[in-house]
Amino acid sequence: DKVVLRTKAAFLLKIVTPFHLGQSITLSSFYPPPHPSKDEERLHRLDPRRALSFFVDMTREFRQDDQLFVGYVGKRKGRAVHKTTLSSVQRANVKKRSSACHTAGEKLGIQFTLCT
Repeated sequence: DKVVLRTKAAFLLKIVTPFHLGQSITLSSFYPPPHPSKDEERLHRLDPRRALSFFVDMTREFRQDDQLFVGYVGKRKGRAVHKTTLSSVQRANVKKRSSACHTAGEKLGIQFTLCT
């Protein structure tokens, strides 16, 4: 089981080469059922195909656009989220994650350059 993500034909790429045009992203299922152990069952919760399916199902009744990310409140509900909004959310999450890693590292007396 897998999910394939493709860009819209009208999407303007920063790098326009034959390799990049029409390129798709394939995400394979992560520990699909049946689960022989509790650990594999727990790891299945990280499955990107499962997460995308859940997200699309949860937004189906108000979705007005075929873009992956749509607004879920206000007047943009169900409509495509702007690139700048996605970008600022991404930056905020990276910054939050980075500061949390540095705080944890300082408490342990460790200096972090990268936190995963």
